[in-house]
Amino acid sequence: MEMEIDSPKPESHENQIGDEDLFLAAEKGDSSIFNALSQEQLQRTPSLRNDDGRSLLHVAAASGHAEVVKILSAADASISGINNTDDEGWAPLHSAASCGHADVVEILLSSGADVNLKNNGGRTALHYAASKGWLKIAQILISHRAKLNLKDKVGCSALHRAASTGKSELCELLIEEGAEVDSVDKAGQTPLMNAVICDNREVALLLIRHGADVDVEDEEGYTVLGRASDDLRQKLIEAAKAMLEAYPVILSMGYYRILLAVSMGYGKLGAVQKAALMQVYSQVQEMGKSNSIRPSCLISSFLYRPLIEDLESAGPIQHKWILAIIFFAPP
Repeated sequence: MEMEIDSPKPESHENQIGDEDLFLAAEKGDSSIFNALSQEQLQRTPSLRNDDGRSLLHVAAASGHAEVVKILSAADASISGINNTDDEGWAPLHSAASCGHADVVEILLSSGADVNLKNNGGRTALHYAASKGWLKIAQILISHRAKLNLKDKVGCSALHRAASTGKSELCELLIEEGAEVDSVDKAGQTPLMNAVICDNREVALLLIRHGADVDVEDEEGYTVLGRASDDLRQKLIEAAKAMLEAYPVILSMGYYRILLAVSMGYGKLGAVQKAALMQVYSQVQEMGKSNSIRPSCLISSFLYRPLIEDLESAGPIQHKWILAIIFFAPP
Protein backbone atom coordinates (compact mmCIF):
# COMPACT_ATOMS: atom_id res chain seq x y z
CA MET A 1 0.00 0.00 0.00
CA GLU A 2 1.50 3.26 -1.07
CA MET A 3 1.72 5.97 1.53
CA GLU A 4 0.38 9.35 0.60
CA ILE A 5 2.92 12.09 1.12
CA ASP A 6 1.63 15.59 1.53
CA SER A 7 3.22 17.90 -0.96
CA PRO A 8 4.92 20.90 0.69
CA LYS A 9 2.74 23.94 0.95
CA PRO A 10 3.90 26.83 -1.20
CA GLU A 11 5.45 29.64 0.80
CA SER A 12 3.07 32.48 1.29
CA HIS A 13 3.97 35.88 -0.12
CA GLU A 14 4.59 37.29 3.36
CA ASN A 15 7.18 34.57 4.19
CA GLN A 16 9.14 35.37 1.04
CA ILE A 17 9.73 38.98 2.12
CA GLY A 18 13.06 39.33 3.84
CA ASP A 19 14.42 42.27 5.77
CA GLU A 20 16.45 43.49 2.80
CA ASP A 21 13.33 43.41 0.64
CA LEU A 22 11.50 45.55 3.19
CA PHE A 23 14.26 48.15 3.27
CA LEU A 24 14.31 48.23 -0.54
CA ALA A 25 10.51 48.66 -0.58
CA ALA A 26 10.78 51.52 1.93
CA GLU A 27 13.41 53.22 -0.22
CA LYS A 28 11.42 52.81 -3.43
CA GLY A 29 8.04 53.56 -1.88
CA ASP A 30 6.44 50.22 -2.67
CA SER A 31 3.49 50.36 -0.28
CA SER A 32 2.01 47.12 -1.72
CA ILE A 33 4.78 45.15 -0.01
CA PHE A 34 3.81 46.51 3.39
CA ASN A 35 0.10 46.14 2.74
CA ALA A 36 0.72 42.44 2.01
CA LEU A 37 2.30 41.81 5.42
CA SER A 38 0.38 40.05 8.15
CA GLN A 39 -0.37 42.01 11.29
CA GLU A 40 2.29 40.03 13.11
CA GLN A 41 4.96 40.88 10.53
CA LEU A 42 3.91 44.50 10.39
CA GLN A 43 4.31 44.83 14.15
CA ARG A 44 7.86 43.51 13.79
CA THR A 45 8.90 46.17 11.28
CA PRO A 46 9.70 48.95 13.84
CA SER A 47 12.48 46.81 15.33
CA LEU A 48 14.32 46.30 12.04
CA ARG A 49 17.55 48.27 11.47
CA ASN A 50 20.02 48.53 8.61
CA ASP A 51 23.80 48.81 8.97
CA ASP A 52 23.52 52.51 9.89
CA GLY A 53 21.03 51.83 12.65
CA ARG A 54 18.24 53.33 10.55
CA SER A 55 14.72 51.97 10.72
CA LEU A 56 12.33 51.39 7.84
CA LEU A 57 10.58 54.61 8.87
CA HIS A 58 13.89 56.51 8.54
CA VAL A 59 14.42 55.18 5.04
CA ALA A 60 10.86 55.91 3.87
CA ALA A 61 10.94 59.40 5.41
CA ALA A 62 14.28 60.28 3.81
CA SER A 63 13.03 59.01 0.45
CA GLY A 64 9.80 61.00 0.70
CA HIS A 65 7.32 58.15 0.46
CA ALA A 66 4.30 59.43 2.36
CA GLU A 67 2.11 56.33 1.95
CA VAL A 68 4.78 54.01 3.36
CA VAL A 69 5.43 56.47 6.20
CA LYS A 70 1.72 56.36 7.09
CA ILE A 71 1.73 52.55 7.21
CA LEU A 72 4.91 52.34 9.30
CA SER A 73 3.81 55.13 11.64
CA ALA A 74 0.57 53.27 12.33
CA ALA A 75 2.50 50.04 12.96
CA ASP A 76 4.12 51.63 16.00
CA ALA A 77 2.08 54.58 17.20
CA SER A 78 4.18 55.04 20.35
CA ILE A 79 6.14 58.26 20.88
CA SER A 80 9.36 56.27 21.18
CA GLY A 81 8.61 54.59 17.86
CA ILE A 82 8.05 57.77 15.87
CA ASN A 83 11.12 59.37 17.49
CA ASN A 84 13.48 56.41 17.16
CA THR A 85 17.01 57.48 16.29
CA ASP A 86 19.84 56.03 14.21
CA ASP A 87 23.53 55.77 15.14
CA GLU A 88 23.97 59.53 14.73
CA GLY A 89 20.86 60.48 16.66
CA TRP A 90 18.77 61.29 13.60
CA ALA A 91 15.03 60.70 13.94
CA PRO A 92 12.81 60.24 10.87
CA LEU A 93 11.74 63.89 11.23
CA HIS A 94 15.35 65.06 10.82
CA SER A 95 15.63 63.03 7.62
CA ALA A 96 12.34 64.27 6.14
CA ALA A 97 13.12 67.91 6.97
CA SER A 98 16.65 67.73 5.59
CA CYS A 99 15.52 66.08 2.36
CA GLY A 100 12.68 68.55 1.78
CA HIS A 101 9.64 66.28 2.11
CA ALA A 102 6.96 68.57 3.54
CA ASP A 103 4.13 66.02 3.34
CA VAL A 104 6.18 63.49 5.29
CA VAL A 105 7.06 66.13 7.88
CA GLU A 106 3.33 66.78 8.38
CA ILE A 107 2.57 63.07 8.82
CA LEU A 108 5.37 62.57 11.35
CA LEU A 109 4.39 65.62 13.39
CA SER A 110 0.74 64.57 13.45
CA SER A 111 1.89 61.14 14.62
CA GLY A 112 3.69 62.63 17.61
CA ALA A 113 7.20 63.38 16.35
CA ASP A 114 9.16 65.66 18.69
CA VAL A 115 9.67 68.88 16.71
CA ASN A 116 12.55 69.98 18.97
CA LEU A 117 14.39 66.66 19.21
CA LYS A 118 18.17 67.08 18.79
CA ASN A 119 20.51 64.61 17.08
CA ASN A 120 24.05 63.85 18.25
CA GLY A 121 25.22 67.14 16.74
CA GLY A 122 22.60 69.02 18.73
CA ARG A 123 20.60 69.95 15.63
CA THR A 124 16.83 69.95 15.31
CA ALA A 125 14.73 69.50 12.18
CA LEU A 126 14.53 73.30 11.92
CA HIS A 127 18.33 73.54 11.67
CA TYR A 128 18.21 71.35 8.55
CA ALA A 129 15.19 73.06 6.98
CA ALA A 130 16.95 76.40 7.51
CA SER A 131 20.27 75.36 6.03
CA LYS A 132 18.61 73.76 2.99
CA GLY A 133 16.21 76.66 2.41
CA TRP A 134 13.02 74.61 2.78
CA LEU A 135 10.67 77.52 3.52
CA LYS A 136 7.43 75.52 3.65
CA ILE A 137 8.95 72.93 5.98
CA ALA A 138 10.27 75.65 8.27
CA GLN A 139 6.79 77.17 8.39
CA ILE A 140 5.28 73.76 9.26
CA LEU A 141 7.84 73.18 12.02
CA ILE A 142 7.30 76.66 13.47
CA SER A 143 3.52 76.15 13.41
CA HIS A 144 4.14 73.03 15.53
CA ARG A 145 6.07 75.12 18.07
CA ALA A 146 9.63 74.56 16.92
CA LYS A 147 11.95 76.57 19.15
CA LEU A 148 13.70 79.15 17.00
CA ASN A 149 16.76 79.80 19.12
CA LEU A 150 17.90 76.30 20.07
CA LYS A 151 21.63 75.87 19.46
CA ASP A 152 23.59 72.87 18.24
CA LYS A 153 26.83 71.60 19.80
CA VAL A 154 28.88 74.39 18.22
CA GLY A 155 26.38 77.03 19.35
CA CYS A 156 24.68 77.61 16.00
CA SER A 157 20.99 78.48 15.81
CA ALA A 158 18.76 77.88 12.80
CA LEU A 159 19.43 81.49 11.77
CA HIS A 160 23.18 80.82 11.79
CA ARG A 161 22.60 77.89 9.46
CA ALA A 162 20.35 79.83 7.08
CA ALA A 163 22.78 82.76 7.00
CA SER A 164 25.75 80.48 6.29
CA THR A 165 24.06 78.91 3.28
CA GLY A 166 22.59 82.14 1.94
CA LYS A 167 18.90 81.34 2.43
CA SER A 168 17.50 84.86 2.62
CA GLU A 169 13.81 83.87 2.69
CA LEU A 170 14.48 81.55 5.59
CA CYS A 171 16.39 84.28 7.42
CA GLU A 172 13.48 86.70 6.92
CA LEU A 173 10.98 84.13 8.21
CA LEU A 174 13.05 83.22 11.26
CA ILE A 175 13.62 86.86 12.22
CA GLU A 176 9.95 87.76 11.82
CA GLU A 177 9.01 84.77 14.01
CA GLY A 178 11.39 85.87 16.77
CA ALA A 179 14.86 84.47 16.06
CA GLU A 180 17.68 86.29 17.85
CA VAL A 181 19.51 88.34 15.20
CA ASP A 182 22.73 88.60 17.22
CA SER A 183 22.81 85.06 18.61
CA VAL A 184 26.44 84.05 19.25
CA ASP A 185 27.94 80.60 18.62
CA LYS A 186 30.90 79.06 20.47
CA ALA A 187 33.33 80.83 18.13
CA GLY A 188 31.74 84.14 19.10
CA GLN A 189 30.21 84.53 15.65
CA THR A 190 26.75 85.86 14.85
CA PRO A 191 24.56 84.97 11.85
CA LEU A 192 25.80 88.20 10.21
CA MET A 193 29.40 87.06 10.60
CA ASN A 194 28.50 83.68 9.08
CA ALA A 195 26.87 85.39 6.12
CA VAL A 196 29.89 87.66 5.60
CA ILE A 197 32.43 84.84 5.88
CA CYS A 198 30.48 82.80 3.30
CA ASP A 199 30.07 85.93 1.12
CA ASN A 200 26.29 85.72 1.21
CA ARG A 201 25.74 89.40 0.49
CA GLU A 202 21.97 89.48 0.23
CA VAL A 203 21.64 87.80 3.63
CA ALA A 204 24.29 90.07 5.17
CA LEU A 205 22.45 93.21 4.09
CA LEU A 206 19.13 91.74 5.19
CA LEU A 207 20.52 91.07 8.68
CA ILE A 208 21.86 94.62 8.94
CA ARG A 209 18.45 95.94 7.92
CA HIS A 210 17.05 93.95 10.83
CA GLY A 211 19.47 95.57 13.24
CA ALA A 212 22.33 93.05 13.37
CA ASP A 213 25.37 94.35 15.26
CA VAL A 214 28.32 95.10 12.96
CA ASP A 215 30.69 95.88 15.86
CA VAL A 216 30.58 92.61 17.78
CA GLU A 217 33.89 90.71 17.94
CA ASP A 218 34.32 86.94 17.65
CA GLU A 219 36.70 84.80 19.73
CA GLU A 220 39.59 85.66 17.38
CA GLY A 221 39.01 89.37 17.79
CA TYR A 222 37.51 89.97 14.33
CA THR A 223 34.47 92.15 13.76
CA VAL A 224 31.97 91.73 10.94
CA LEU A 225 33.82 94.32 8.87
CA GLY A 226 37.12 92.60 9.61
CA ARG A 227 35.76 89.34 8.20
CA ALA A 228 34.32 90.97 5.06
CA SER A 229 36.01 91.24 1.67
CA ASP A 230 36.99 94.75 0.55
CA ASP A 231 34.00 95.32 -1.77
CA LEU A 232 31.47 93.78 0.63
CA ARG A 233 32.91 95.80 3.52
CA GLN A 234 31.98 99.04 1.78
CA LYS A 235 28.41 97.91 1.17
CA LEU A 236 28.05 96.89 4.80
CA ILE A 237 29.34 100.27 5.95
CA GLU A 238 26.84 102.08 3.69
CA ALA A 239 23.95 99.94 4.97
CA ALA A 240 24.93 100.47 8.61
CA LYS A 241 25.32 104.21 7.99
CA ALA A 242 21.81 104.41 6.54
CA MET A 243 20.47 102.73 9.65
CA LEU A 244 22.21 105.20 11.96
CA GLU A 245 21.08 108.19 9.89
CA ALA A 246 17.46 107.06 9.99
CA TYR A 247 17.38 106.55 13.76
CA PRO A 248 17.41 110.23 14.88
CA VAL A 249 14.90 111.11 12.15
CA ILE A 250 12.45 108.58 13.50
CA LEU A 251 12.92 109.65 17.11
CA SER A 252 12.72 113.36 16.30
CA MET A 253 9.33 112.84 14.69
CA GLY A 254 7.90 111.16 17.77
CA TYR A 255 7.80 107.84 15.95
CA TYR A 256 7.50 105.91 19.23
CA ARG A 257 4.09 107.49 19.86
CA ILE A 258 2.97 106.53 16.37
CA LEU A 259 4.17 102.95 16.95
CA LEU A 260 1.98 102.58 19.98
CA ALA A 261 -1.04 103.87 18.07
CA VAL A 262 -0.28 101.73 15.03
CA SER A 263 -0.13 98.63 17.18
CA MET A 264 -3.92 98.98 17.46
CA GLY A 265 -4.33 99.09 13.68
CA TYR A 266 -3.94 101.75 10.98
CA GLY A 267 -7.67 102.37 10.78
CA LYS A 268 -7.71 103.65 14.37
CA LEU A 269 -5.09 106.32 13.79
CA GLY A 270 -6.15 109.94 13.86
CA ALA A 271 -5.55 112.27 10.93
CA VAL A 272 -2.48 113.84 12.56
CA GLN A 273 -0.98 110.44 13.35
CA LYS A 274 -1.58 109.21 9.81
CA ALA A 275 0.07 112.31 8.38
CA ALA A 276 3.06 111.87 10.67
CA LEU A 277 3.37 108.22 9.70
CA MET A 278 3.35 109.12 6.01
CA GLN A 279 6.00 111.77 6.63
CA VAL A 280 8.25 109.24 8.35
CA TYR A 281 7.65 106.78 5.53
CA SER A 282 8.52 109.38 2.90
CA GLN A 283 11.80 110.38 4.55
CA VAL A 284 12.93 106.84 5.19
CA GLN A 285 11.95 105.91 1.65
CA GLU A 286 14.42 108.45 0.29
CA MET A 287 17.16 106.95 2.47
CA GLY A 288 16.21 103.51 1.27
CA LYS A 289 16.42 104.48 -2.40
CA SER A 290 19.97 105.76 -2.08
CA ASN A 291 21.09 102.61 -0.29
CA SER A 292 18.95 99.96 -2.04
CA ILE A 293 17.07 99.29 1.19
CA ARG A 294 13.36 98.57 1.41
CA PRO A 295 11.68 101.17 3.64
CA SER A 296 9.71 98.47 5.43
CA CYS A 297 12.90 96.68 6.44
CA LEU A 298 14.67 99.90 7.34
CA ILE A 299 11.95 101.04 9.72
CA SER A 300 11.15 97.62 11.19
CA SER A 301 14.80 97.01 12.02
CA PHE A 302 14.64 99.55 14.80
CA LEU A 303 12.34 97.24 16.70
CA TYR A 304 15.23 94.80 17.07
CA ARG A 305 17.99 97.19 18.18
CA PRO A 306 18.96 97.81 21.81
CA LEU A 307 19.31 101.50 20.92
CA ILE A 308 15.56 101.97 21.26
CA GLU A 309 14.96 100.87 24.82
CA ASP A 310 12.85 104.00 25.21
CA LEU A 311 10.44 102.63 22.60
CA GLU A 312 10.24 99.20 24.16
CA SER A 313 9.75 100.57 27.66
CA ALA A 314 6.84 102.69 26.44
CA GLY A 315 4.73 99.58 25.98
CA PRO A 316 4.31 96.41 23.91
CA ILE A 317 4.93 96.93 20.20
CA GLN A 318 3.55 94.51 17.65
CA HIS A 319 6.17 94.75 14.94
CA LYS A 320 4.21 92.75 12.38
CA TRP A 321 1.52 95.43 12.41
CA ILE A 322 4.21 98.02 11.77
CA LEU A 323 5.73 96.02 8.94
CA ALA A 324 2.38 95.57 7.22
CA ILE A 325 1.39 99.20 7.57
CA ILE A 326 4.70 100.65 6.43
CA PHE A 327 4.98 98.20 3.53
CA PHE A 328 1.50 98.85 2.19
CA ALA A 329 1.40 102.55 2.96
CA PRO A 330 1.18 104.75 -0.17
CA PRO A 331 4.38 106.71 -1.00
